[in-house]
Amino acid sequence: MSVPYSNIDPEIRKVVKWLNDRGFRTVAAYDGTTRFEGCDKAEIIDLEIEGVPDFPMVAIQVSDHALLVSETVRLYEHIEYVEGEVFPFLEGQAPEMAIRAQFDPTDGRAIILLVGLTDDMLDPFRTMEDPA
Repeated sequence: MSVPYSNIDPEIRKVVKWLNDRGFRTVAAYDGTTRFEGCDKAEIIDLEIEGVPDFPMVAIQVSDHALLVSETVRLYEHIEYVEGEVFPFLEGQAPEMAIRAQFDPTDGRAIILLVGLTDDMLDPFRTMEDPA
């Protein structure tokens, strides 16, 4: 499936491509500043977020909820390699680089949220070498 990168917020397109190239299935992405008219992107994947967040975030869907932990760890290892420190995901605080996994047993949906990473933070040399 070809991802229409031109439809993705401009400051997070490289992050989405980088994630997709490593086998993650991104389903929503926001750079925290861009607003496309009439688009409440949080509704695309029914996240419990009012409107479009004011921080960069990518949502990754995990096809088999039994793989949620291993895929979250795999994402963590990639992010830690290319960007360094990952912080705890703290409710109600300005997000730093953080990862959160969530599973909804009512519909079986498993989602990983990556917040705080934008295109300008990706080191082009490290992203070519990171563990794929």
